[in-house]
Amino acid sequence: MSWKRVQFLSNRGESVLNSSMVLNLDNTMSAAEINAKIDMLPKYISAGKTITIQFADGTYTLGGSLVIASFWGPGMLRVFGNTSEALALHSTQAVILSFVAAKVNGLYLYGIKCQTDFRWFRIETSSVDAAISVLMQECDFVLFRYSYLLGNGITNGYGFFCFLSKCVVRNTYIDKIYGAQLVTTLGVHCNHDNSTTSSGNNNQYRAIVVGASFYGSSGTTPGYLSAKDRKSTRLN
Repeated sequence: MSWKRVQFLSNRGESVLNSSMVLNLDNTMSAAEINAKIDMLPKYISAGKTITIQFADGTYTLGGSLVIASFWGPGMLRVFGNTSEALALHSTQAVILSFVAAKVNGLYLYGIKCQTDFRWFRIETSSVDAAISVLMQECDFVLFRYSYLLGNGITNGYGFFCFLSKCVVRNTYIDKIYGAQLVTTLGVHCNHDNSTTSSGNNNQYRAIVVGASFYGSSGTTPGYLSAKDRKSTRLN
């Protein structure tokens, strides 16, 4: 990285990650504490370097959404649950992020301009209150795998909501989320790959595709009640 580039980052008030690092989190922390620790991380990830946000085993009963925002660069951001879990579809995760009691959206990913890898989480939201499990806005590429999105009823709720983002969802259960498993809007490219429901087809739509969006699926995709995906644009 050139001196000019470092100076530019300094002027923006951002720190530069030049060696890989791990942030360890545990379930004694509140949503506000976790968000503060994540926000203190370097935002620019240099080439060949990695920031890993590592959640320890346990149930996290969270009173607000978790926000991961503004990371960028040629390096990689990883957000992991228990790393000993299977590299395949499975329904028992050791790390449970529960937003049900708070009736809020779960994960909010914003303005992430580096490759991002999520693995091994169970995310519980109040689908009856129309909560979104994972909301992505203006993210370049998010890969979400080996996880489980679980709602609490058969009305409302959304699984993955992608706005101006590119995401790939693989080997992930999506269950009791009635509104839709995946919503894409305005110039995104999203893909389902080998994901399914675990206890019944409690999803109204597999995907809602809006605006200048592209959506694809391969392998097994989650069951859904509607005969068709709901779309107002091209469906691949």
